Amino acid sequence: MFRVFGITRSHAEKLAKLKVNRVKKVGKNKVELTEAEFQQALADEIAHQLRTAKPKQLSHDLSTPNICREYMSLIKEEARLLIMHRKEGEINPKTRKPKMEWVVYEA
Repeated sequence: MFRVFGITRSHAEKLAKLKVNRVKKVGKNKVELTEAEFQQALADEIAHQLRTAKPKQLSHDLSTPNICREYMSLIKEEARLLIMHRKEGEINPKTRKPKMEWVVYEA
C-alpha cells in the first residue's frame, strides 16, 4: 500500500499564523509590527514551514505509485509531497513481530 504524505501551502499558512505575532517584544517594551512587516514575517515563516514541517498524510491507501502520482497532480496548490509505503522494521522484543514503519518510495 502506498500513501501520499506532504505539507501543503494552506497547512503551512495555518502553522505560520500560530507562530508569527503582530507584537514584537523589544526589551521590556512591546512594539506593534506594521502591516508590511507582519506580511513579510508571515511569508518568511510560510516558506520555512514548507521546507521543514513534518509531512502529514494527505491520501488514503492507494494500490500503486502511479495512482499516487495522479493524486499528487490533482493537488493544485504549492506543496512538498512524498510517496511513502509500509516497510517491516526491526523486531519488537516483546511481541517478536516486526515493527511497521512508513518509508519514502523511490523508483
